[in-house]
Amino acid sequence: MDLRAYDYSTAPRSGYANESAVAADYQAVVAHLGDAHRRGRTVGRLWRTLDRIESRDFFPPAERRQAERVVSELATLVEEVG
Repeated sequence: MDLRAYDYSTAPRSGYANESAVAADYQAVVAHLGDAHRRGRTVGRLWRTLDRIESRDFFPPAERRQAERVVSELATLVEEVG
């Protein structure tokens, strides 16, 4: 999934977000990490994506913690290499 092309306009802006849709969004962030180590800019994009997902995430699924953990680990790796 190309996170830059993700259509956030269909995501709920208020009220309760669909829990399975939010979980799927977090899973997409984790799946996108495959080639993310190539550029430091990707880390920033992933953090912004997490922020957008969290803004409509009223009942955080387990996928939220996993996505935050792997993006944080990636940020640490990019910092060490860069």
